[in-house]
Amino acid sequence: MKISDKNNIVNLEAYIQKANANKKMDPQTQKPVEEAPSKVEKVEISAKARDIQKAKKILDGVPDIRKEKVDKLKNSIEDNTYNVRGEKVAEKMVKESLLDEIL
Repeated sequence: MKISDKNNIVNLEAYIQKANANKKMDPQTQKPVEEAPSKVEKVEISAKARDIQKAKKILDGVPDIRKEKVDKLKNSIEDNTYNVRGEKVAEKMVKESLLDEIL
């Protein structure tokens, strides 16, 4: 396995020379002079974007799972008091099926 290759070193030196050729050089030190940026970039966030950020921050604070509701359902299932009406299940299945066909 080769650790270094003369061609890669030559290519790297050529790249560095080309990059430095585009920069202004200090005549005394012969090093590139750092130029101050000529333009200042500015970003402005619209009112709508700020509202979206605010809403996202609020949503991030809300838990994904409502523990109290899950616990209530869990207890009613364990106590055999959870009752599902067949008509409601059938109604929702039909609605979902129709929505799937439309979309």
